[in-house]
Amino acid sequence: MTTKKLATIAAALLISVAPAAAIINQPVHTVQAATQSQKGKVTLKKSFNGTVQVFNIKGNATTTTQKVNGKKMTVASTVKSGSSFKYYGKPILIQGKKVDAKTSKNYYTTASYVNIGKKRYIKSLNVSSMDGQNVLILSSNSRIYDKNGHRTTFNGMSLIPKYMLVKTPAKTQTTTKNDVFFYFANLSGSKKISLNTTTIKGKPFYALGNGAYIYASNVGFVNGNTLYQASGTTTATILNKIHILNNKLKSTSKLLKIGQKVKVDATKTTGKGDSAALYFRIAGTKGKNAQYIYWGDDAEYGMDQESTTDEFQGNFNLDNHLAN
Repeated sequence: MTTKKLATIAAALLISVAPAAAIINQPVHTVQAATQSQKGKVTLKKSFNGTVQVFNIKGNATTTTQKVNGKKMTVASTVKSGSSFKYYGKPILIQGKKVDAKTSKNYYTTASYVNIGKKRYIKSLNVSSMDGQNVLILSSNSRIYDKNGHRTTFNGMSLIPKYMLVKTPAKTQTTTKNDVFFYFANLSGSKKISLNTTTIKGKPFYALGNGAYIYASNVGFVNGNTLYQASGTTTATILNKIHILNNKLKSTSKLLKIGQKVKVDATKTTGKGDSAALYFRIAGTKGKNAQYIYWGDDAEYGMDQESTTDEFQGNFNLDNHLAN
């Protein structure tokens, strides 16, 4: 991953002002009234511009007025990135618009938010820690398991929904060759960090505490950073109608429709800089028989699901981001 690419990701991270539609009906994550008690503290990630966008309970970006050169202007409401805030209640999910199969257009994605008081909500992707612990954001609905791999509950939940923010007692460490998942801790891409995992029935899990675990493969972000999968396969969900490409990246007659799911196992990049294009190989195809699908601009990969708009999305979403 190039320095330019990582810088682009950091610059665009978490400053979207897209509106959302409605709060998802999740009984274990309902929003309480203003009397809800303060839970603890969240620390926000540092951003390029030093600020973090504020939203209301409907997921709409809020604004304020400021005087600029003696004139009143409407500007986005923000808080300082890297700072800590008390939070209230549990994180909530706010549902975004869905893909329109008729127009092949991408819309805003669902996201989780944290209430920091005074009717202010922060996207969970801005959170780097909660109550001093590392935080995870799920990329898939996740069942909860015990150390023996049996389903169990955690804080009254048997399933944690996709996009939800949860704390983990797992500690960070410098990535080793044995780590399947990692994130980048600096813009140069030279520093990779992983969370400690627990192996259960041959698969890596992240701890939630009190003997509860979730599949590491169900996690999309750690401390607000995109989580990458070093190797293996993952599932691509098609967002725009695209043709399967042959091993020379030429279009075939095979068409993938919106909503179709395809297993992929490797990446391929062509071009350099602003012209770099990213492709994924369909799992089980190799050599002269290799087949690919076109994701999009390589520089935008890794921030596609960190934005709530379609500005940085490719032709498909991935359950896990394969390292490229």
